[in-house]
Amino acid sequence: MDRSKCKQIADAVLKAVKDIESTFNVKASYSTGRYGDTSCQLKFEFADVAADTRAAKAWELAVLDGLPADGLGKVFTFRGTEYKVTGYKPNCKYNIIAERVHDGRGFKFEALAVFRRPQGRPAFAWSESGSSPRSKGQGYRPMA
Repeated sequence: MDRSKCKQIADAVLKAVKDIESTFNVKASYSTGRYGDTSCQLKFEFADVAADTRAAKAWELAVLDGLPADGLGKVFTFRGTEYKVTGYKPNCKYNIIAERVHDGRGFKFEALAVFRRPQGRPAFAWSESGSSPRSKGQGYRPMA
């Protein structure tokens, strides 16, 4: 076996699982494989399509809270590292769910740490008490 033959087999298997995708509402993709002299081992991923719609529905709540409508899937930089917005949890301090771009590890951020106006001002109005982002504990927390 060689690499090209394993790739051809993987492509043929992906064509064959189209019925499974529609039946179970999942998206199939070839992730990796190993091959030897006489055999190959292929690894496939099946992702739930409904998870994307759940994230989109949750983001509709974020829009009602004043976040940009195109924020879901947006890549941002925080402390020199790139993250991608993957979800929203209302009524939480760290309500923006994001994953680090280079390794996919999940993190939670405050909305103010992610979405700011171009002049550097927060996207939300602060209370009349004169508090600042630093006194509010602005930042991120790794997901447990």
